[in-house]
Amino acid sequence: MTIREDLYRKYIDWALCAVSEYRSPQTGYVHVHPDLYKGKAVQAVPTYENFLFVLLLFRKKSVEYAKEARTLLKRLLEFQEVDEGNFPFFLTEFPSCRDKHLPFRLLPVFSSMLNECAPLVGKELFSALQEAHVRLLACAEKISHSTRLPAWAAFVLQEDVQSWNTFIDSREWMNPSILGNVLLSLHSSTRFNSYLEKAESLWEGRYLGPAWGAFQFGGFPEVTVFDCLMSLYTCSPFERREWSYLTALECARINPSFLPKRGPKKEWYRGDMWQIERFGRSTISCALFTPPVHQRAGFCPIRIVMPTGTISFCLPKGEVVGLSSEGSERMIVKVRLGAPLICAYVERAEMGDFVRTSEGSLFDPFKGIRIGDLTLGLCETPMEAIGSIAIGDRPEQRCKNDRGYDWKIVIEPLRGEVPEIVSFWVAS
Repeated sequence: MTIREDLYRKYIDWALCAVSEYRSPQTGYVHVHPDLYKGKAVQAVPTYENFLFVLLLFRKKSVEYAKEARTLLKRLLEFQEVDEGNFPFFLTEFPSCRDKHLPFRLLPVFSSMLNECAPLVGKELFSALQEAHVRLLACAEKISHSTRLPAWAAFVLQEDVQSWNTFIDSREWMNPSILGNVLLSLHSSTRFNSYLEKAESLWEGRYLGPAWGAFQFGGFPEVTVFDCLMSLYTCSPFERREWSYLTALECARINPSFLPKRGPKKEWYRGDMWQIERFGRSTISCALFTPPVHQRAGFCPIRIVMPTGTISFCLPKGEVVGLSSEGSERMIVKVRLGAPLICAYVERAEMGDFVRTSEGSLFDPFKGIRIGDLTLGLCETPMEAIGSIAIGDRPEQRCKNDRGYDWKIVIEPLRGEVPEIVSFWVAS
């Protein structure tokens, strides 16, 4: 057994363990609302997640799990609306099929079962799955002609350079979960190796790029399907951490046999809407845009990934102007303030030295504050400012409890004119 296969078996076991708490012993389905992260099973039975669960069971490659998967698959296929070809978002909504993006999520799962799990599916059920796949594909093609699709959905129907460039320009790749799923959809493309080589520059045990859908779980960045994919591609295991139920399910989409040998790491694409700079042992990523309020879940305009932790910045009503170097030991980040306030969040473990040596919770922002391997400070401005630190979870923190997982660092003016654009420095 190769290192890659051994790792994958381990991840499948972790995934099944993570999903088990959401499975109903009465129905056998995964019962969970897609918007929920952690909690008890609820009445909702999402279609996409349950087809992924079937694929996950097939990935175990055992008689017991295959039998269970076939039982669920047969039941799920009965919920396809034959005339339309689509499935309901929740099984309880049948025969209503309101989600026009669902076919584009399901088609890669169907293809994986048809192309990679045929002996386990069985002849009769395989034929039924083929027929359902044909109807679903026709439904997706019809939707693509009448509706503007998100960039990630285009790869289900076509695999050309234009689609990839559209995907990069759309900024959807800044969500590591979407990036991982798109890469998986392109595994048969002739450019798949090149895409993986570029994607590796965004991963070093965790996602390094600009964050638009990159969440935190407790003291660690949330594990996504992108992490699982790059871990297998580079044959670099990561320590076991708690997985979201969706990551655990989407892990089933990966087949280690179609991953190529690791190639030379290539630089990620350059663009006007983001900057990614390596700084010592850390990576600083900036999103040079501000999404609408309803799209800000998991959005972080400035993110610094250190070897042992992450620093996330929140700019209420503000945006990043640019990132530049000042010699080899300092980076300068310029921001336009929409409110006289800059917030940074960091894991509590990274602030141990400050807590032990400081006599209070205040600090001089112009002198800077030490965070792990870095020092963060405010550049000279006409205003007077004060820095403070208190326990407070970052907006993209998924796991909530009373004690909190992060420190909240706030820099705010005391008096004087507040400039529209301010700069702060990061030093190693």
